[in-house]
Amino acid sequence: MELVTLDRSRCIQIPETLLEQLGIEYDSQFQVEVQDGKLVLNPIKEEPKVYYENDVLVVGSQLLVNPEAFIEELRQERMNE
Repeated sequence: MELVTLDRSRCIQIPETLLEQLGIEYDSQFQVEVQDGKLVLNPIKEEPKVYYENDVLVVGSQLLVNPEAFIEELRQERMNE
């Protein structure tokens, strides 16, 4: 469990390890509510932006895996078929 402090400007700094663990980036938005006397922050996940650029479909989202490792894993699966 991490300890955080509410400063004079009513800000709480969330530890980097928790942000990484949850995949939360800076400028993320949250729904805030009180449940059983506890402050609960629920991150609002944005839908990935999808668009065409020079006839190529582009998805603007954060990668959750190492792309090189993911491609290599797909190659290995196809070679084993």
